[in-house]
Parts: sequence; structure tokens; C-alpha cells
Amino acid sequence: MKNNILIFTFFLLGFSGIMGIFWYEEMRFLLPTPKPKNFVDKKIGTQIHLSPPNSKETTNKPTLLHFFSAKCPCSRFNATHLRELYEKFGKKINFVAIIEASNTQEAQKSLQKNGLEMDFVLDKEGRIADSCGVYSTPQAVILDKNQKIYYKGNYNITRYCADEKTQFARLALEACIAQKPLPEFSKQILKAYGCSLESDEDN
Repeated sequence: MKNNILIFTFFLLGFSGIMGIFWYEEMRFLLPTPKPKNFVDKKIGTQIHLSPPNSKETTNKPTLLHFFSAKCPCSRFNATHLRELYEKFGKKINFVAIIEASNTQEAQKSLQKNGLEMDFVLDKEGRIADSCGVYSTPQAVILDKNQKIYYKGNYNITRYCADEKTQFARLALEACIAQKPLPEFSKQILKAYGCSLESDEDN
């Protein structure tokens, strides 16, 4: 009888521990990503000097910078929606993934694993992220034809981007292509949700 009680107690403790970890992970991504101590925000209209890959082919088109991390669950949740955006807007918009990988092979592998076939730029030290005022993944920055920030923020308020009414990046892309002013979004686009950048964690 005592052995059964001990076994049940250990089982209950183990189960409680697993559930505790699960809820911690869930709650962690429901809260905004903490801003780094030395964070400097970048406003809409800020000029960005970026030389994307295949620059001869990407002139005179807006660009979506996708800040991505293979280690971030939220980036993986976002991958399906990003593929949908790429299929819909890929001929009118340059898609460039910004990745804090240590080398080109690692970056390419992480994108392919998530079914993302697009150009990418390594940003191991977070310089591009800093120039755009980004401190979390996944985040979207849309640059107009003159490489000025047109949109900066979340893709959606839901991790799987299932709510069409709050697909902020999609709505911004449509307006940018139509050369219309950026739609008025709620302040939810400015509160970054996801994972902190490794370059910020190292500082």
C-alpha cells in the first residue's frame, strides 16, 4: 500500500512539473517581449540603408524584412502565414529574411526546414535589427521603394495569424503596393510578441 502511495506521489509530482513547464512556455509567449536596456526605437519614415541579395533584381520594389529565428517557436508558428504572403505578393514585393545565424549554411538550412524559400541576410550582431528598431522574432518591417520604413510590427495578434482582421503585415503590404497611406492599426502592432534576439541577450 505504501509503495502504491509513493508511486502515485512521484507520478503526481512529475505530472505537475511537466504541466508547470507547459504553462510557463505558453504564458511566456502571451506576454510582450521585454525591451533591451539600450533599445532605440525607429519611427515610420526612417531611412534604412540595406543592400539586399540580388540587388539588381530587387530595385524599384518595396521590401518585406522578415526577422526570423529557427530557435523561436513563434517564428515557426508564423511560417505558414509567411509562405502565404510570399505566394501572394512575391512578384511585387522583395522578401528578405533577417537571421542571426552564425553562417550562411545554418541560415539556409533553418529557412528550408520551415518551408521558406526566400533571400536572406545574416545579422549575427543584430545591426540590421537595431537600425529597424526590432528586438523580437518574428517581426515584419516593410520598406517602401526608397527604403524608408513603411510598416514595423507584428504579423498578427494571434500566433498562427489565423485572424484575418488582424493580419497587420498583409494589410500593410496591400496598402503599400497600392501606394496608399498606412492603415491605422491598434497599438497592438507595436508591442512585440515572440522571442528576444540573441544579440540583445548577449549584451
